[in-house]
Amino acid sequence: MSVIIKSADLCHLDEILRIERESFPNPWSKNHLRQRILDPASLVYVAAETNYAPVWADAPSGPPDRLLGFAILQIIGPEAELHNMAVDQTAKRQGIGQLLLSSLIQAAQGRGVEVIHLEVRASNAPAIALYEGLGFQRMGLRRGYYQVPLEDAVLMRLGVG
Repeated sequence: MSVIIKSADLCHLDEILRIERESFPNPWSKNHLRQRILDPASLVYVAAETNYAPVWADAPSGPPDRLLGFAILQIIGPEAELHNMAVDQTAKRQGIGQLLLSSLIQAAQGRGVEVIHLEVRASNAPAIALYEGLGFQRMGLRRGYYQVPLEDAVLMRLGVG
């Protein structure tokens, strides 16, 4: 399987929404996802299965053969926050999350970001392992952060500058 990682555009919105709804008990709305795609302070990347050779960010736009995942990073000055990331249920454990996040980290560095923050459900061991594998460090715990279902959030950060 060849995978491309590229900036999302509005043609990806329905597929992003599908993955969002399959992945989270309290998914973002279509309008909220649209706003993130259009926001110049956000980096929204998608991973798509394709018949082409692997290409990284800024591949030509257009509908992918099959959307495998997405990630959303909000940049605020020298800091950024990973707001959302999900991989299609059929593509989990194939390195898609690592490709998406590695691409976002590289793009954030190119925009002068020095630190990336994130919150993750305390029970999400695969995501925590992914983040730690990319160098994120646990910084604390936010009790009762997630409401549906009620769960603590692990706070993590990565120095990239």
